[in-house]
Amino acid sequence: MKPVVYDGKEDWEEYLSRFEIVADINRLDVKEKGLYLAGSLAGAARAVLSDLDTESRRDFTQLTSSLQRRFGSECKSEMFRAKLQTRVKGKEESISDLSRAIRKLTRQAYPKAQQQVLETLSVDYFIDAIVDPDIRLRLREAQLETLTQAETLAVRLESYKLADKFRNRPVRAVEGMGDVAKALDDKSACASNAPPNEKLVQSLRSEIESLKKKVESKDGNRSGQGQSGRSSHRGNLNPKWSNQNGGNSQKGHINAEANRNSENSKKPDSRAVARK
Repeated sequence: MKPVVYDGKEDWEEYLSRFEIVADINRLDVKEKGLYLAGSLAGAARAVLSDLDTESRRDFTQLTSSLQRRFGSECKSEMFRAKLQTRVKGKEESISDLSRAIRKLTRQAYPKAQQQVLETLSVDYFIDAIVDPDIRLRLREAQLETLTQAETLAVRLESYKLADKFRNRPVRAVEGMGDVAKALDDKSACASNAPPNEKLVQSLRSEIESLKKKVESKDGNRSGQGQSGRSSHRGNLNPKWSNQNGGNSQKGHINAEANRNSENSKKPDSRAVARK
């Protein structure tokens, strides 16, 4: 089994760990490990060979020390710390990818720290990288000890929040239920190979139709009540006008009778004229 080529772009500590495993599989001694490592360098990493003499190029210890100084995390710890402090979860990035990135950056930023210290730092930086304030608060309240625990809880909280978001989505207006029912009919016709899905579509369609009928019946009742109210109002107006007309006619009879009485009073009495 041949070791993988190293060009300086990959993490040096990770490559060295994998190279040690390959050397153990091939049962290489120290001298052979130095030769295999020198032959596996490429790109910027191969330029390190020009800085060493002939004996040092074949020496595994000196070659790894030179590569460590050039590509190791100790010389770049400040840069990795700056990246770690500004690291946030991307919009399309998953919780697992964020956890792996935080773990790697923490190890690169603190190369000489113990494993327990690295776990504590990883948890803190992982929580700070979460964008959602509710999930971030829940993670801090849990007082987690390892990054694996923080990742598991974060995935669970994110799934719960996503489920609540879809459950509380606003429903369309009932006027558009006919179009939805038609779309469900088309979908059920296409999904003939899935009986459970077809039953679900049929039940949804029947519920939509029933809701539509209820709304239409309520609208009809409201319109009927409005028309009956208007007709009763018109009926109540007729007696009023009839009473007014009757009152006017009665007043006219009274006035006519008074006029006749006044005229009769003005005429001379015939018996008085005869006496004279």
